[in-house]
Amino acid sequence: MRTFFSALASLLYLLLLGSCSSYMTQSKNVSNAKKDYSKILVYARGKNEIARSIFEQDVAAALQQQGINAVAGHKEKVVDVPAEKQLSREESEALKQELLNMGFDGVVITHLVDTEQYREVIPTGVYPSTDAYNYGQFGYYWTYYPAFDWAPGLTIEGTRYELESALYDLRNDTGNTLQWIGRFKLEDPKDLRKTTQGYARELVSALMKESISRE
Repeated sequence: MRTFFSALASLLYLLLLGSCSSYMTQSKNVSNAKKDYSKILVYARGKNEIARSIFEQDVAAALQQQGINAVAGHKEKVVDVPAEKQLSREESEALKQELLNMGFDGVVITHLVDTEQYREVIPTGVYPSTDAYNYGQFGYYWTYYPAFDWAPGLTIEGTRYELESALYDLRNDTGNTLQWIGRFKLEDPKDLRKTTQGYARELVSALMKESISRE
């Protein structure tokens, strides 16, 4: 019976963990204003071409569902910049002007900030042994308590990824074009499409609430 309850507790914990999981850890509207954009480029800096393409398409699709004209940079081959390349100020300004000439006034850029290995042990439950004789006598109960049956714990190991997404307004000529920035954490994403779609939903939801206007 205790094995059954241990298994049930483990299942409930996993269901609860899955239903409450969220990728976003923090966000900030740097510009303190909401702006409308006529065309937004979605760009992800990554060496995995397939993952990058899927991610950009999912974010662009989520923006489009909100009525925003968004383009996945990898799919449309808008920008051809190697993932590992660091742009100089001159190259950055030239790229900005090129995008403006193509009709883009906003860019959402995502890149990997950090990775770390983690190991967590999570107890699935503690169950009291309810012996009527011991519970009914004060003296016996005093010496008997605490007598617990510890359910086996869950050991979770894997890799935790921290990513950052930022929205830039290319029309801003003051030098600081950053409008919004958010941090996200992913733990062992096994289903790439499900993970990118969840990330895209949270990212776009925050952008629409805090930084992008439909007007």
